[in-house]
Amino acid sequence: MILTSKRAGLTLALFSILALIPMSCGLFCQDSCGCGPSAPPKDMIIKSMQLLTLTSNGQAVNPLDTLPFNQVFKALQVKDFEVKTLAESSFAPALSFGLAYACSLSPLYSRDEISGIKVFNTTQVSLADGTTIRPTDDISRFFGMGDFYSGNLISIEEFIGTGKTVILEENYKLGFIKSPGKPVKLEFEVKVIFKSGKEILIKDQALNIR
Repeated sequence: MILTSKRAGLTLALFSILALIPMSCGLFCQDSCGCGPSAPPKDMIIKSMQLLTLTSNGQAVNPLDTLPFNQVFKALQVKDFEVKTLAESSFAPALSFGLAYACSLSPLYSRDEISGIKVFNTTQVSLADGTTIRPTDDISRFFGMGDFYSGNLISIEEFIGTGKTVILEENYKLGFIKSPGKPVKLEFEVKVIFKSGKEILIKDQALNIR
């Protein structure tokens, strides 16, 4: 009987402590969703980027495989980066009693937005309509961009607009916007330009389309 009373007392005390802790996210939380103090803001400093060759459903394919021009894309994503903390945390960690936090941290992103993307041809190729694309030609007009899993391709200039935020583990698709009329092997490099003036050049890209 005494043991039961002690357990009841401990249970009541625990619930009293829990009642004093904000529960707006369902469980304990100390991040940016509003349950507690926000984590210090961070900036993703992009050191390099890469282009993966993917189908419209995100399946990786060999860039040397010839596929319909509207079924294969380049996915632009972050390759190497470092994280910079913009402010120091001034709060002490909240008690968690071994429970997991209910809220997820804000996505990591670069505050230096993309302001432009240029595509430069590296090997001469001819399209079925007689258009000849020579080495060093700016062929950005032949490409469109879009969010990878939503929407159609639009011009690079329209997609970038006044700036595009780069979020870790998300990517943008880059693809040819007109049928070449015959199988062609495009070889090119892509220059990513940021608002700060920083530029990242992604070399040795290939896209086999028909």
